[in-house]
Amino acid sequence: MDRTNLDFGALIQRETKWIVLSMDHTNSSFVSSVTHNISNIAVIESSDRFMHICNGNTIISSEDLIVNKNYSKDELQNAIKATGISSIVKTYAGMQSFKVQTLMFTRKGRQLVNVPLKTNLSEILLQGELFPNTKYGFNQKQLLVTTLEWRPFNEKTSEGNYTGFTMFVLQRLAQQLNFTFRIVEPEDGQWGIKKNGSWTGMIGLLEDRKVDIVAAPLTVTYDRSQAVDFLYPIFFDTNRIVIGRPIDDDDNKWRTLIDIFSGTVLAYIAASIIFVTIFLCFVEKVNPYYFLEKNKEKNRLSKLADCFWYNYGALLTQGGTNTPHSQTGRTVLSYWWIFCIVSMAIYSGNLVAFLTVAKDELPFTTMAGMVQQEKYKWGLYGHGSMHSYLSESTLPIHQEVWNGIVGFNHSDPSVLMSSEDKQFDKVIRGNYAYFAVNLVAQYYKVRGYDIFILPEIIATIPNAFALQKNSPYEEMFSREIMRMHENGLIDTWLKAGYPPSTQTSTKFQAKVIEFQDLQSAFYLIGIGVTSGVISWILERILHRSPKCNFRKTQGSVKLHRMQSFDLTAIQ
Repeated sequence: MDRTNLDFGALIQRETKWIVLSMDHTNSSFVSSVTHNISNIAVIESSDRFMHICNGNTIISSEDLIVNKNYSKDELQNAIKATGISSIVKTYAGMQSFKVQTLMFTRKGRQLVNVPLKTNLSEILLQGELFPNTKYGFNQKQLLVTTLEWRPFNEKTSEGNYTGFTMFVLQRLAQQLNFTFRIVEPEDGQWGIKKNGSWTGMIGLLEDRKVDIVAAPLTVTYDRSQAVDFLYPIFFDTNRIVIGRPIDDDDNKWRTLIDIFSGTVLAYIAASIIFVTIFLCFVEKVNPYYFLEKNKEKNRLSKLADCFWYNYGALLTQGGTNTPHSQTGRTVLSYWWIFCIVSMAIYSGNLVAFLTVAKDELPFTTMAGMVQQEKYKWGLYGHGSMHSYLSESTLPIHQEVWNGIVGFNHSDPSVLMSSEDKQFDKVIRGNYAYFAVNLVAQYYKVRGYDIFILPEIIATIPNAFALQKNSPYEEMFSREIMRMHENGLIDTWLKAGYPPSTQTSTKFQAKVIEFQDLQSAFYLIGIGVTSGVISWILERILHRSPKCNFRKTQGSVKLHRMQSFDLTAIQ
């Protein structure tokens, strides 16, 4: 049926079944001209025996006989008995001189078609041939559908034309339920939030009965369910917080060599070298092995400084020239060397990874952590379900998040942009967190957006199409969507909406080491030179000069008189 000549409004509605009793054989054609919005009409024409029942044209209807219900013969008979039709059936069950026509949907429009004759009128009623339109769904009616672009689920190709997962589901419904559709978009471009007691966007169009179906993955909420009827969900998803890759902070690059190990590990290593130094010096000094006269000169680690420098050299996997000769000292140092080798192997491996692979430390991982920091702003898709969810929530954390969005919106209205592309572009520019649906975030990540999806689940949400409130067709549409789930069509269409991953084809290149990455190594050189200068100054102060040192030790020098020999006397 062509809707171009009708007022703008929904066509899908509660359908009834009508019987028109016509006493005038020539006037039954009026039915097709005045019943453009009634699907199921039958016309019964008969002889003068109708006269004592009715005069002229009488229309009898039953609200109980609706198109989306399948009747058995007994159920149909009981339904007929509950209406005025039952008296006609009983009175004229044996009539042979009647003509039955039904108004059909054809390519040429609505036309009356003769129903094949049976033995009596009762048989026609019970066999369901009086209203054959009910066998063909919506009989190619054109329904008004509203939708909006939301990649990856729905992508606009031209005015009134869309492609993607949402359209696959809609086209399958149209095929199975035998209807056509025309797409209209909400003038305000919104999905639907409640404002001043009425709904905006697609929800508003459906509530006002200006469209038949919302063919978009609407988030199912309690408030929306009071205005429309949601179908069986097409998929379930979660809301997450998305941030871009943290920007490197050059102010902390000087800690590169220190941050390989945590502060606790560094403290334990420092404590270990101090303890082993003291212990080694002690066992070397009191070891009986060195009490023997022949071994006294072999004790080279009896001084604390010598032990420290040897252990420090071992920690750098270099060691020293002075090694213990006692079994006790060798045993202690063997295990100290094992500790040093393992520690330095771990340190060296982590240092290579630290310099070549970015170590991303997330600034926060939860909504509570987000509101406690001051570096990041946050936002969401404007006039969507998350907008309503946070603005109307009574939870303190949600109110704190929403108050932050309101504050940011005064100076930066882009935090409430109704565009996923622009929102994710804002995310990758840095210092911005965005509340996104997980499947959408995964879609942008596959496209190559360098983003992190935080693990905290803000809300678990079903997404579904919607019909007008109290629609008699909710069960019919939901049944078809459930069949799509059972057949695996929904999963197939969802996966088809994701582009091939751009990350798999990326060629890995060696990371160029910048000065900031190695500045701590240069700082160590400076510290070493400074320490050497300080040591030299201290030695100058302690020892004054070589001459002074010689005088102090002169008394202990033994002088030996040398005797002369007359070599000629030997001859």
